[in-house]
Amino acid sequence: MISVIICSRTPWISSKFEENIGSTIGEEYELVVIDNSRKQYSIAGAYNLGLKRSTGDIQVFVHDDVLFQTPNWGAVVTGIFKDNKKVGLIGVAGNSIKTRMPSPWWGGPGKKFNYIVQHYEGNLPARNLEYGFNGRSLAEVAVIDGVFMAMEKDDRIGFDEDLSGFHNYDLDLSIKHHSFHKKVIVTRQILLEHFSGGKMNKDWYRSADLFHRHHKEKLPVVEDVMPERELKMHEFTSGAVFVSGLLEMNMRKEALYWWFILIKMKAYSKFHLRILKSFILN
Repeated sequence: MISVIICSRTPWISSKFEENIGSTIGEEYELVVIDNSRKQYSIAGAYNLGLKRSTGDIQVFVHDDVLFQTPNWGAVVTGIFKDNKKVGLIGVAGNSIKTRMPSPWWGGPGKKFNYIVQHYEGNLPARNLEYGFNGRSLAEVAVIDGVFMAMEKDDRIGFDEDLSGFHNYDLDLSIKHHSFHKKVIVTRQILLEHFSGGKMNKDWYRSADLFHRHHKEKLPVVEDVMPERELKMHEFTSGAVFVSGLLEMNMRKEALYWWFILIKMKAYSKFHLRILKSFILN
């Protein structure tokens, strides 16, 4: 059975979404909705509560603002796990490389994968995002995006509740699966429609800082072919972008921590002069 676990911004998900799940999943399932209408949980806390309440041998975590477009998608998930015994986590978007330096899943080097209909704020039209697969239905990645995540039940794996807010829980879950030598994959066999986008606000920077500190011994994760020298160059670039963002968010203590790591990586760079100037002037 599949447990569909949702952290809901309202006491219960919309009837349209509930009916959509029931009409498309094509497998026996239970719906585990965590009422987060008062924002009493982080998404990690809500999902851990969902894990405790769920009884399925497959657990699907999905945002509360999507609609499934693929019929019998539950059978697709079950089939992937049945046919690929080493797979532990499935998504519909991800990256083949996760750097040691902080970055979002789509940032930095590596091959990006996506298969989703994405809506945007304002009057911008929705876009059918499909890239990276090049005719393949499955691809191995380092990390996945949290809009849709399916995992086989494993009592050793949960969510890090130190990550407050609603960010980086997906990267955390990905790295934990790698730690137990389970493959993380993306698929283009499941299409869903997503009605909002993420924001890299101060909460994202806080959780990104904490996530990368927690997993610094396990990163980078590279499910791709890239020369070590090129990867190191990308590491520095990712770190520089992150430090600059931290300073824009007035997170000086965190910026100083990651800047020192950049100095160890590459002692001489014009970037260091710019950052030093920023610290002196501000």
